[in-house]
Amino acid sequence: MQLSHRPLIVVLLVAAKERSEGKPRVPSSAVLRDMWFATLQWAQGAPWELIDAALDRKPGTCERWRWDYPWYWDYLYRPARIYALRLLAEVARAVLAKLPPPKPRQRRGKRKPPGGGCG
Repeated sequence: MQLSHRPLIVVLLVAAKERSEGKPRVPSSAVLRDMWFATLQWAQGAPWELIDAALDRKPGTCERWRWDYPWYWDYLYRPARIYALRLLAEVARAVLAKLPPPKPRQRRGKRKPPGGGCG
């Protein structure tokens, strides 16, 4: 499954524009690249401690990005979540394909005679 880098490119461009306009609290390009990685990992269930360690960041740094840069986080997290769900569905299909076919179900109780019933 191919992952698009479009969301990362968009936030990099938006941040560059906001920096050129002198807006405060704009994340650096390095933070945005790490944030993209963090959203992908968080969407797949990785704990914050492992994400921080993988990015060589202080504990709590990546989790704080959700509040420090909410627009950027949300913009990156939505496609990361969609990617994680598609990946999960792909894995589930592969597992189901390996399972043996289901056995025919047996009915419980007595079977009614054809056309049976009262009167």
